[in-house]
Parts: sequence; C-alpha cells; structure tokens
Amino acid sequence: MKNIPTLIAVATLAVGLMPQASWGVSLSCSLPDECPLGNSGSRAKPSYKQHVLRQKSTGDAQSLGGETLQAQLAGQWDEVSAIVAFPYQTSDGLDLQLVAMSLPATADGNEQYSAPGWHRELFFLDVGDSVPRLLSSYLVDTAFTPDPQDALMQSGQLWIAPHMLYQEAEELAGDPDFYSGYEFGAAPADMRFVADASGNVLEIAVDIYDDASNYLYSVEPATGDRYNPSFIGYDLEEPDVLYALSYFEDLTTFTDTLALQRRYHVPSGDNDPALPAGFDSAVSDVSVFMEGGSFFDGEGSFAYGPLTSLGYTWGNAKAQAPVGEAGGVNSSGAFGLPLLVLFMLLGVVRQTATRRRPKAN
Repeated sequence: MKNIPTLIAVATLAVGLMPQASWGVSLSCSLPDECPLGNSGSRAKPSYKQHVLRQKSTGDAQSLGGETLQAQLAGQWDEVSAIVAFPYQTSDGLDLQLVAMSLPATADGNEQYSAPGWHRELFFLDVGDSVPRLLSSYLVDTAFTPDPQDALMQSGQLWIAPHMLYQEAEELAGDPDFYSGYEFGAAPADMRFVADASGNVLEIAVDIYDDASNYLYSVEPATGDRYNPSFIGYDLEEPDVLYALSYFEDLTTFTDTLALQRRYHVPSGDNDPALPAGFDSAVSDVSVFMEGGSFFDGEGSFAYGPLTSLGYTWGNAKAQAPVGEAGGVNSSGAFGLPLLVLFMLLGVVRQTATRRRPKAN
C-alpha cells in the first residue's frame, strides 16, 4: 500500500555510501570524465553534495553501545558523522572511499570527535536468494518516532540506505512499460528502516521518487519488486562531490522472503555470484574518517578529516574482542567492487532524506 507521509527531515549529513577499494577492477579513463566500470557500459560522473532538510538526532548516541570510533576534523561544523569505509582506487590513481556505515559523532575538543555504535557489523539484505548483500547505511536518528502519516510505524533507530533504483511489481503488472520513460529504467528510491538497540531491523519502507527526483510516496517492499542498491564513493580531495555506484548490472527481484539484519559477513566471489571470481573482502582494510557539514538555505559545505585505519582487515574484524576505543594511524588500504555499476543521479533534491545534486557538465 502506498503511503504519502508528511515531510520527514533526516538527521544526517549528505547521505553517503559504503567505501570500498579495488576488488580487482580498474578504470582505464580519467574521472571525472565519463568512465565505464565493470561490464555494464554505464557511465560515472561526479555529483555535488546537497543537504535539504535536516534535524538534530533526538537520542543519546551513547546508548548505541559498541566501540567508540575516534578521528580528527578541523573547523566548525553543524553536524559531524563518522564514516566507516573501504577504499577504492582507480587505475589512474584516483582514490575513492565507498561508505559502509555512517554514525553520528560528537566533539571531544581539540578537533577530535567520537562516534559510539561500532559493532564491527554492517547491514546486509537478503532478498530471498540466500545471498547477504551489503547496504551502505546511515544512522540518521538514534531515537526515531514516526509521524502518524509516515509509512514507518515503529520507533527506534532510523537508518537510511539511499540512491537505489526500484521497480514495483504492482506498477509492472499494470503496465510492463511503466518504467521505460525513466533514464535508468527504474525509479530513484531510498530504503529507510528502523532497528532496535541490538541492531534487529523492525520495519522497512522504500521512498519512491520520480525521474526528476521529486518525492512521490513510500511503500513496503513486496514480492516481485525489483531493486538495485547503491554505494557512494567519496573523493577525500573534493569533499563537495560524490560518486553514486550501483551493485548489479541489472535489477534483482524480491522473492517471498526478505531479510535485513546487522551482522558480520565477509562477501567474496565464492558466496556472491555478483562478485568476481577470486574476490575476497577478507583482505580489505577498514578505515574511518569524519565528515563535517554546515548548511544555509538548503545549501551545504562539507569537509573530511584524515583517513584513519582501524587496524584490521574486514576478515579479521571479529578475530579479537573489541577493547576500548577504535582508532589508528593513516592507512592506504585498497578495496573495491569490480562489478559495481556507476550511475549519475539527476536532480536529487529530496525532502525526506539527504541528497546531493549532480555536478554541472
């Protein structure tokens, strides 16, 4: 059932996605020019960040438990988030960070920030094929209470996995060509979900947009719906720009079972056919950096702090019990998804979530 909620301001910086490095694929052209990635033939262009509506998180971040991530960020900012990331490096040396998880951070003084809530786990979605796939997830409200007209009805932690492509089975049943007019053959969408303090997902909603990225309505995921999740890459040298990347070459279908949970999982070419043979995320370094944002009249300015290694690869993240605070020295580990499909989102100015508008050609 479609639900048209009131405008929901999301408490986050510009929504970012999971950082990753090179999983064996390199680009043979120079960004920000158009560059194909993988076998899709899609094109990559940078997009300017934009922050439209926002509100301060209503909860206490200390209630998140887990480890506390620490890193530095110079300057004064309206909001600061800790970005857990895996690096992605192009063949011509452009270093991107693809976002795995974003957590709200608070100032400790002397340009130092702390972000509790790191459990060395990420959110993985299984759409019925028994393959957990990572969703780049941003914690936007630690104590969310839904508006009565919102598609979400549960209270708890509000997370968002933005910049999906989505097709509803209901629309396809009525008109198989319903999405043919969309530039990417599907509607832009965000997945919002509510989780409890233990990371158990209580409820999911998908916010649907038109091809101009105007918010339309929200739906619950249904059997037969098709989606393509996305990651966002950050260039740490250009904080006002992001790169949107989708996971599959084409959309994949929800079956009658759908599971989204925070868990520890190590994707590889052996357990995910969408990944290349020989790929293993176990060897990928895990890092954190702070993202700061300040906003005026719907426009945002952004900055990144230095990249800080967490001192382990993803395959070793659970090898020892977490002790105290996580942090470390600068690192330049590499991590990437060769079959990620880069795509440019047009006119993404959403009112229910943070979006960033495309960079002018």
